[in-house]
Amino acid sequence: MADSADAQTTVIFVLHYLKEKLSIYAACTAVGFCACAFASLAQSALPESKLYVAAPKFDTAFASWPVEGGKPEAAVLSIHGFGLHKGAFDSFAKRLARAGIVTYAIDVRGFGSWTDTVGPRGEVNFYQTLMDVRTALYWVKTMHPGVPMFLLGESMGGAIALQATALFPDSVNGLIASVPGDDFYGENKARFKVALGMMLPNARMDMSGQVIERATSKDSVQNSWKQDPQSRLKFSAREITAFNAFMKKSHELARSITEKPVLMFQGGLDRLSKPDGTVKLFRELPTADKDLVVLGDSEHLIFEKGQFDEHVIEVVSSWIHKHSRKASQANTAMPR
Repeated sequence: MADSADAQTTVIFVLHYLKEKLSIYAACTAVGFCACAFASLAQSALPESKLYVAAPKFDTAFASWPVEGGKPEAAVLSIHGFGLHKGAFDSFAKRLARAGIVTYAIDVRGFGSWTDTVGPRGEVNFYQTLMDVRTALYWVKTMHPGVPMFLLGESMGGAIALQATALFPDSVNGLIASVPGDDFYGENKARFKVALGMMLPNARMDMSGQVIERATSKDSVQNSWKQDPQSRLKFSAREITAFNAFMKKSHELARSITEKPVLMFQGGLDRLSKPDGTVKLFRELPTADKDLVVLGDSEHLIFEKGQFDEHVIEVVSSWIHKHSRKASQANTAMPR
């Protein structure tokens, strides 16, 4: 049973996203809106390093990368970018595990394990994803009591992580967001595709040109992405409209992150997300404990698909260790 503070947060959250759903309805004549109850949490330990369902009512598959031997110093819940899935963090999470940081990842609704789901449950759904994130944070807490909890996301996942931190501040000890802005190169072409898609509501638009070819210039990464059976790059106009509306919500919610530490990244060679979008979000954060790292040689992908280097691992792991110690010293290591 949630306490009064949790209940108040939930009400605010539902009202906030009801407002978003109504704006999407006006934009693309989507019908219907339903809110799901929080899923029950798993009460018993589940095996690490495997994909599994957390609980009968929370059917988003997880990936986990455990720390070998002993208690982890921190836990990270990772959220992937547009067109990808939880497995995109595999190499990155393994390196964090070597640094004493246990990592989990979930699929955003409409991606990864959700692509096999028929009907509305298989569509992109950011409200449900945020509910999944909140439930996952509680679940990881039961697996690692007393361990500081951090949210990490890239691109779309960075925006989800940012909004979840703003909506559920008592559930996390810090936020790491890579290129979470809503300012993209090639937006006019994408808008034209969406406009055409509105006239063909059942059509699915191939966004690989707007996403993969701009996210990386490396043929090997492009090919592995396109051939990955869990990647998804065809969407309805309604889903793209929902994505754009969701990304823009980050500006409003960023202003409510007043105390949580935030670490942001932007690639200097990014051809998908404009640096101005990341910088604008960074400036909108009122928290005094915030850092922006610009990596001159990096493209759009910094954490995913093995595109990180040892410098990125050092920056992220050092930042997490530093803020884990602060959380423990302040006796705030256990999110509610």
